[in-house]
Amino acid sequence: AVLSVTQSIFIEEAEEHLLTIDKFTQVEQHLPAQYNSLIRALHTLRGSSSMAQVNELFEVSSQVEDLFKKFLKKDTETGINENALLIHYSEYVRDYLHLLKSGIQNSAQFATIRSRFDQAYERCDYHASALDSQENILLS
Repeated sequence: AVLSVTQSIFIEEAEEHLLTIDKFTQVEQHLPAQYNSLIRALHTLRGSSSMAQVNELFEVSSQVEDLFKKFLKKDTETGINENALLIHYSEYVRDYLHLLKSGIQNSAQFATIRSRFDQAYERCDYHASALDSQENILLS
C-alpha cells in the first residue's frame, strides 16, 4: 500500500514527539514544563494520527493522553508503571510506523504489537483507577 502524503508527513513528525516522550521517561523527578511537553507531544500525536487517518494510533494516543491528563489533574507524580507505559507506547508507535512504512498489511503483526501495549496500559490504568477510588473514599 502506498502511503498518503499526510501519512508520510505524520510519520516524519511523529519521531520528534516520541523523542520528547523518551526524554520524559529518562528523568525521575518531573518539572511542570516537562509534564506540559509530554502532554503536548501526546496531544499532537493523537491529533496528527487522526488527520492521517491512522485510527489505531489515534485510539492508543487518546488513551495515553487521557490517562496522563488524569495524573496531571490529580497532581500525582508518575511512577514506574506510568514510565513503563510511556516506554511501551513509544515502542508501539515506532513498531506501528515501521509496519506502515514497510507497507505490511498483516493484521496479525499489528495485533501482536497492540497486545503488548494493551497489557502495559491495563497495569497503568489499574493504578489510575486506584487513584479514583482513593479520591472517592476521601470525599465520602
